[in-house]
Amino acid sequence: MGLKRVQRAYANTLFDMAIENNCLQAVQEDMQGMASAIRSVSELAKFIKDYSISRKKRMKCLQAIFEKKVHPLTWHFLLLVERRRRMGWLTELCSIFNELYLQRNGIIRVYMHSAFLLDKQDQLEIEKKIEAKMGLNVRSEVTVHPELIGGFTIIIGDLLYDWSIAGCLKRLRKIFAV
Repeated sequence: MGLKRVQRAYANTLFDMAIENNCLQAVQEDMQGMASAIRSVSELAKFIKDYSISRKKRMKCLQAIFEKKVHPLTWHFLLLVERRRRMGWLTELCSIFNELYLQRNGIIRVYMHSAFLLDKQDQLEIEKKIEAKMGLNVRSEVTVHPELIGGFTIIIGDLLYDWSIAGCLKRLRKIFAV
């Protein structure tokens, strides 16, 4: 079984249990908070991946960091992940859980990369077209990538839609390289 499938199985199990125990919102907030903490506190990011620290010390640290601050279901999930020595996956598990949560609520995450900053009107127009096409609410994240030269790309799930000048040039190089 591939790594991504195993990670998805962990996240799905937590998600299903959160629904079953009527605590989906609380667990979602925990998962978002943990992901944010790992991104912003480099020591935490290093700690969760460092298994050279004894199990006893790791447990004490995890208790101090999470036990009284997260929902009991989240805490038990963290204990399971730690016992199986998979804490290094936590960021990815949080991300998968968040995607499941958004999907359940009819929301799709869209990543827009533009050569220049999109104005709010253009961004809203693109979002509306995606919403109409997919029948889901769009939550977008927009970033500027000058290397696109002009135009933009959109990533929805595993799909990449490339309307950038850099993408066009790349496709032309492939065509003429034959």
